[in-house]
Amino acid sequence: MRLDQANRSFLAFVSVALLFGATVLCGVLGGVLVPLSLARISHGGLAGLWSDGASLLVPVALFLSIAVGLGLGGRALMRQAVASRVLSRRVRALASTAPEALAQATRQTGLAGRVIFIDAADSFSFVYGVMTPPA
Repeated sequence: MRLDQANRSFLAFVSVALLFGATVLCGVLGGVLVPLSLARISHGGLAGLWSDGASLLVPVALFLSIAVGLGLGGRALMRQAVASRVLSRRVRALASTAPEALAQATRQTGLAGRVIFIDAADSFSFVYGVMTPPA
């Protein structure tokens, strides 16, 4: 990815949004839900979570669903990173010299060096290496 002004702005926006979201999540969990749950459990055992009129089962279920979601999201991210690496290696192995018409079109559009020609029986096109473009 080229770090021109638009990409830098987008990455800065995403970084600030993630930082803000993580701060709010940590504040809610660490500053409210966890201490309140621990206080209820220490005074009344596990039954303390749903006694005293205001049940904490819903916030605890929310916390658990967030934790499970983060775990599954991290797992999916790792699987995608591995699959992207495999695809990148496969593309490099199948890459061949582009026909002159394609090479000329890439030069005219400013994409020279960024288009890889793969000689295959099927017709397809795709984008890969968004965060780590091929060299």
